[in-house]
Amino acid sequence: MELLFVVVIIGVLASIAIPAYTSYINKAKITVAIGALDSVRKVFEAFQVDYGEYPAPPVGFMTTGLDNNGRTTLPPPMVSQLREDLFSIDSYVLFGNTYTITARANDGQNTVVTLTEQGITR
Repeated sequence: MELLFVVVIIGVLASIAIPAYTSYINKAKITVAIGALDSVRKVFEAFQVDYGEYPAPPVGFMTTGLDNNGRTTLPPPMVSQLREDLFSIDSYVLFGNTYTITARANDGQNTVVTLTEQGITR
């Protein structure tokens, strides 16, 4: 009988702890995605200072880090890190002197995170 009570108590604790742990992991993955996009924002701002424009929508954004003009937009280590930190980059739209990047975090729900030159939203 005592063993049955111990098993029930462990089951109740596990039913509380596992969802909480999963929630913390997913929040951390969203934070990592936001950090990755913040790094992209900083690189884009430096690119804009160097060339007077934001990079053209790249053909190989997640593979080569080059824009359509063959200029390095993202360094290779950052491209590799983005592939690990993000589930996908859904779009990169350039409107004159503004841009919008829509990506999905690598969490359980593939949370949408949007980067603009003003900041990051989710």
